[in-house]
Amino acid sequence: MLPTSSWDSRALIVIILVIAATKPNTVRYERSTVIHATPERILPHLIDFRAWRPWSPWEKLDPDMERSYSGADRGVGAKYAWSGKKAGAGTMEVLAVDADSVNIDLRFTRPFKNDCVVWFRCTPQGT
Repeated sequence: MLPTSSWDSRALIVIILVIAATKPNTVRYERSTVIHATPERILPHLIDFRAWRPWSPWEKLDPDMERSYSGADRGVGAKYAWSGKKAGAGTMEVLAVDADSVNIDLRFTRPFKNDCVVWFRCTPQGT
């Protein structure tokens, strides 16, 4: 049932704000897929931002976006920035590389601002 008066509307807004204020500031989103390859074959495609073009869905979404690379060529310190009409704008930097994982600092600047910590983990399963 929808509020019928301005008082009911204000009360509903206050309730929503109180509920929102009790929620955590962080969100964890996890996704997995099976790739028939060893971590040694996968990690080079993650630590070199120039190697993202063939597999990243964002590259396919906005193939005309502007890209720039700085810092190290690959691995810790490699940096990537993008700006496009459909993909928005942001930056990424490789923070850590292990034998089975990559940690990336991901910052969106457009259409919204958001800072994310991204982990790619390669977990061998069977053959």
